Amino acid sequence: MPLLKVRARQAPPGLGLAMAALLVFPALAQNLDPLYEALGKVPRTVLADAAPEPLLFVDLVVLRHLAEREGMDTEPDIVRRAGLGGRMMAMEGLFTRSQAAWSDTAGTDFSAVRYFVGFDPVPRLSVVWGLESKDAASGLWQTLVERGFLATGMRGVVSNDDPGLIQHQAADPWSGSQGKASFVGVKGNVLLQAATPAQVSAWIPDFAGMDEDAVVRAATNGLESAVGDHLVVQAVFVSPNPLLANADDGIPRYLGGFVVDAQADNPVIAVALTYEDCDRAETAVEVMARRWRDTMPIESEIVTEVVASSDDMCAATMRVTSESADATVNPAFDAFLRRQMTTGFPVLQTRKD
Repeated sequence: MPLLKVRARQAPPGLGLAMAALLVFPALAQNLDPLYEALGKVPRTVLADAAPEPLLFVDLVVLRHLAEREGMDTEPDIVRRAGLGGRMMAMEGLFTRSQAAWSDTAGTDFSAVRYFVGFDPVPRLSVVWGLESKDAASGLWQTLVERGFLATGMRGVVSNDDPGLIQHQAADPWSGSQGKASFVGVKGNVLLQAATPAQVSAWIPDFAGMDEDAVVRAATNGLESAVGDHLVVQAVFVSPNPLLANADDGIPRYLGGFVVDAQADNPVIAVALTYEDCDRAETAVEVMARRWRDTMPIESEIVTEVVASSDDMCAATMRVTSESADATVNPAFDAFLRRQMTTGFPVLQTRKD
């Protein structure tokens, strides 16, 4: 049977709300810091679009670490571990070309990019490039201008929307194999690459980020438990898909949550779903564990937990550790991606009600 723990950290009598919140929200483990930073770079409004996967995240620092650990270059073999990156034009070339070829056309070295986070999939996924510092981000933006990216008429937005700049090669993260234009803006230590100038112009001013949303905070709080000390390779924020709410034995409908690909000695898939209360979360972890055993032909260890937050919400969490020791693949997360894009991942299928 999977381990079930209910953790609701309560402040001792007499402590104020600020201290209570401190006890409920422990500091995120360092391995989750890049994801948490990335959430602040994405407008909270993307959650209102009802997209089943409003955010995709890939940690390039972890990919490079795994490549070094495996004694290999960060070439297509290790990059393919980050399957979510295949949906981002910025990473397209890394799946088929060398990182040197990618760096030549990117305007910066591959090692300078810490993470990519994709959101706003219409008409094409917008991608935030996370760099080490404000100077690094503004330096890349200036390099693009020097290479011919032109002003668009919208303040702070430049583009390669010119036939002479579109290269039609997968190694170029700014145009890709299909030769699509990119519109680019810079803010702090990140750049935004989008399909239209309006998307970039709307992103440049200050906004409330996803990290300020109560549902996201509760799910992230759950991840601190589910991920533990594992390295986060990639993550996707999921919203319940009403078209897949047809299982008699499915989990209760959740508000939102994360599915994470992580790595320690073995690959791990970590799930954290936010619920209005802990009773539903307890039901969810029991059903998730059972449906995993019933539908996933992957030898693995399952641990579940319910984690309470200060917003009167609870996260249903599950960690599944694969027996594979190969850092270039995560069989469980790959299965999630395949099923999620077709019939839906059965472990996350919700009830009819």
